[in-house]
Amino acid sequence: MKNKLKRVTIATLSACMIANAVPIPGNVAKAAVTQEMIDFTDENSQGGWVKDGANGTITFQNGEGDDGFMVLESAGESFFKYGNSKTRQDGILEMDLTLTKGPNGARMLILFRYNSSSDWEGIGVDGTHWFWQKGSSNWGDLNSTKTTFDASDINQKHHIKLEYRGKQIKVYQDGEVIIDQTVDAFSDTMSGQIGMRVWGEPTETHGCALKFDNIKTSDIFSAVSIDPKSVKLEQDTAAAQDIEVAITGENTLSAIKNGSEVLERGTDYTVNGQNVTIKTTYLEKIKSQSSTKLVFEFEDGQTQTFTININIPEPTALRKRVEAVL
Repeated sequence: MKNKLKRVTIATLSACMIANAVPIPGNVAKAAVTQEMIDFTDENSQGGWVKDGANGTITFQNGEGDDGFMVLESAGESFFKYGNSKTRQDGILEMDLTLTKGPNGARMLILFRYNSSSDWEGIGVDGTHWFWQKGSSNWGDLNSTKTTFDASDINQKHHIKLEYRGKQIKVYQDGEVIIDQTVDAFSDTMSGQIGMRVWGEPTETHGCALKFDNIKTSDIFSAVSIDPKSVKLEQDTAAAQDIEVAITGENTLSAIKNGSEVLERGTDYTVNGQNVTIKTTYLEKIKSQSSTKLVFEFEDGQTQTFTININIPEPTALRKRVEAVL
């Protein structure tokens, strides 16, 4: 049944390790990842979505695909709660979201640490700009690369993905990052469920209604970092010894890339627990480059960049003359 809460537990393990029965390094063994998915097919359940104080309306249309959805409409201050969502401190929230009414754009907040109508954190749109808010009296602007859900955007569906990790907020719109910002007012320890806030009177030009479908929430791994983030080497000794890089954070390294080139694990680098070793064989390949940026890609999409700077001596006068002759 399409709109019932579907809770899926996923244990993450790389396919090559399963196939080859390789012992699991410390940074690969993961806690299970819980996902909840709702897409509004039948009326037995709506994932526990309910109005939670004040006015406003919540309606459901049952159906397959785009024919099944939920609509939230403002009537003054209106709060709604996804009651079956897991209580999380950090997580991922995705949804298909359409502004269906809003002469002056949307007035809405996506609440991701919701405990009550007076205790929450969230981000949203007020007319033409994205902003963050904590409770009823603390808010500020978010730096967005796009204007979304304004009056010109009515009936345009967007896939919104929100990653929230402590004070760090990242928002994707239709697969493109539009916000990546630290909000100092947000908590590193606060937990809560998923909710929505919409406001504005239906009789006013600031009232709004939004359609929701394909809502998914899931766990997110902790933030990762690497140490060091860069090294500086002399060209004549650049390939004399391996380089060690330490990973901090519970995550799995999926790949290391140099531009479009994917480094070969076991040859160009090795992984032992939380430590990555860049091998001399790879350093030999790049020692003629003054700067090489290696992008460490992790299982949940996080990246870290490790820069190898190589001091390349200026050619001597004799060498310049020889090169000129050649």
